[in-house]
Amino acid sequence: DQTLSISTIGTKLRWAPNETYIELNDKRTPIHSKHPILELEIEKSFADFGGDVNYLKAEFLLFKRMYASKFGFSDFLIEGGQMWGDEIPYHLLFIPKGNQTFFYKHRRFNMMNFFEFVTDKYISLNYRHFFNGYIMNRLPVIKNMGLRSIITFKAVWGSLSDINNPSLNNSSFQFPESIGTNNFTLGTEPYIEGSVGIANMFKILRVDLLKRFTYLDSEFVPNLFGKKGLAIRIKFEANF
Repeated sequence: DQTLSISTIGTKLRWAPNETYIELNDKRTPIHSKHPILELEIEKSFADFGGDVNYLKAEFLLFKRMYASKFGFSDFLIEGGQMWGDEIPYHLLFIPKGNQTFFYKHRRFNMMNFFEFVTDKYISLNYRHFFNGYIMNRLPVIKNMGLRSIITFKAVWGSLSDINNPSLNNSSFQFPESIGTNNFTLGTEPYIEGSVGIANMFKILRVDLLKRFTYLDSEFVPNLFGKKGLAIRIKFEANF
């Protein structure tokens, strides 16, 4: 078995003007405004101070909520990062967060498997639009049920340099054979998924029909009714 020691120092900067919260016990929920949120995180490891690897990592985040009057509102979340260094172990690199459960998660790629892709440079887009009652309130009978409609779009572009690719460097930590996927690097096209959801069912339930648009060759891609790249996910949340 291989072992790894790292010594790091880092900092995180966050700019969120006029941000307010709803605080309940030990949980704080932000109330988003028209102002953007910016975050920058930098981390440096030192091989000369008890560590086995030397790298510099930088990540950024940009969030913006945009209101469209009677059409509802949209949330844009853009994230990106890059790592500089040689033969960085794969589990320290950027691993897009997959989700193999039946529950929809906003900050994860819900049609991506765990550890499906590894990158040392990436940028991702997470978009969702809440129509509020603009669509559902125009449908007979359904308009009295208080349902709300949502659409989402997620994509990630990335690459893995040869020097950090274990497949090309036998001395590096190797990708584990036990992970249920046969993809580890993003190619020339981005990973893309999207969904259409109905929220506020029984006041607490959201149901999404998801579609994975790229990288459908893997045998582990979810399928629904024999259609590869389709799935249904649920989430417990209230929309008003």
